[in-house]
Amino acid sequence: MSKNKAIYLSIIVLFLGILTAVGSYAYWSWASETPKRIVFNTATDLSEYIEYDDGDSVFSGDFQIGDTYTDGIHSTISIKKTSDVANIDLYATIFMDVNQIGSNMRNSRALKWVVTSGNSDNPGQVLSNGNFIGANAGDTLTLLQNIEVLTTVKEFTIWIWLDRAENPSDALSGETLDTTVWTEITQPEGIEDVFEITQINAYYQTITATVVNNRNDITNYAVTATTGTPSSWQTITEPGRIYNLTYTASTSGTYYVWFKDSEGNTVSKSVTVDSVDTSAPSCSFGNWSATPIKNGDTSQIV
Repeated sequence: MSKNKAIYLSIIVLFLGILTAVGSYAYWSWASETPKRIVFNTATDLSEYIEYDDGDSVFSGDFQIGDTYTDGIHSTISIKKTSDVANIDLYATIFMDVNQIGSNMRNSRALKWVVTSGNSDNPGQVLSNGNFIGANAGDTLTLLQNIEVLTTVKEFTIWIWLDRAENPSDALSGETLDTTVWTEITQPEGIEDVFEITQINAYYQTITATVVNNRNDITNYAVTATTGTPSSWQTITEPGRIYNLTYTASTSGTYYVWFKDSEGNTVSKSVTVDSVDTSAPSCSFGNWSATPIKNGDTSQIV
């Protein structure tokens, strides 16, 4: 965090337990036992100048596989500074600590998170999004960075959902996701340009990477097998200040992940794919004969 002055606001604990009932994901619970906690590490005590609401701390109900993030669990935070500190620059970053995650959840493309600019009734614009592929207990995910804190209220809603389009596996049933979402507010001595890949990971052939840019929108990406600047780029359909890439490698080896912003600046990082599993599952029928199988008869699949 370098020498920036910081305020830490601990806001929500999300707990997601998924059980199976008649082939669908039927129950989740979301509970917080951690009260709102503010720790000041600034030259000036700003506690009386920050107005902050972490939304509901306890909620439970039915959880279904959804067609959109608004079908998922959510919590809304709001933040502003008072007019007394209108001339002090304050910036916020939203993080998520992964306290516990099931082995199938960390390998599923279906379990996703989204941050929007509004509340649950009016979600507003999607500001950032990602999934939990490769996440481990103890990891911290950056959800949204460099939010300017104003004297008017800003609302942000964090959503966690199961995307029907990704065909969630029955193996997710009964697993647990336990996360803590928190906000850091900095009072910087000077805002520097930030354009960097904050995380990159390879799990078999799946490469994931997160890139942030506090000045310009991220507009393009490329994945290459050489260190040279790419000759062609893929267009990001929804440019933004944070982008989460998921890429499937065809072979093992070292890959270079590149991003470009709206000003033409580029950044890259390498990652090694140790192994690729492309073998399709297979099955064969045992004890098979030309005799038709009658009602009540069985045949073993091995």
